[in-house]
Amino acid sequence: MEVFGQQIKKFRSEKGYTQEKLGQLVGVTTQAVSKWERGSMPDAEIIPLIAQALGVSIEALYGPEKFTADVAKNNVEALKTFFNDNVKKEDWKADEKDQITLNNIYYSTNSDDRAYIVYVYTNATQKYSRTMYMDAEYLYMEDGALKNDGYCSTGSYGKDVKEAVSYCSYLKSPYTPTQIL
Repeated sequence: MEVFGQQIKKFRSEKGYTQEKLGQLVGVTTQAVSKWERGSMPDAEIIPLIAQALGVSIEALYGPEKFTADVAKNNVEALKTFFNDNVKKEDWKADEKDQITLNNIYYSTNSDDRAYIVYVYTNATQKYSRTMYMDAEYLYMEDGALKNDGYCSTGSYGKDVKEAVSYCSYLKSPYTPTQIL
């Protein structure tokens, strides 16, 4: 499992541990840690010890869960929280004083299986509605929160939600949108 090894290396580095130090904490050799980081899987009984030594969950060692429509549906509150935490940042084109209402959230895929989360929101202060999208390839859940290692980009806008949605290419064919909210 290549991802497993990458996660071990990532968390080990974040802790400032050498391979030797992690090996000592888990009770294995430096060579064993090196093998894990190159893709070899540790024995099942050692995995909880690795997670404990690195201060992460066992799930975190397997890497971030792919962000699918089902993951989105099961994490609506995290999607809303992400929106509320980020909507007033500069690249979302809203000011601190603006009155923002989240209208809809969509998970949208195209024929190439490229997926996007599309937020549709209304800015009552500036009297427009807008879409904002994120590439789902860079989204993942961590400790109950939505994380984004990619970009957020504002898309179409219109005088109301219907017009903004009608202009959003991610909500038209060949995309297949699934309404989450």
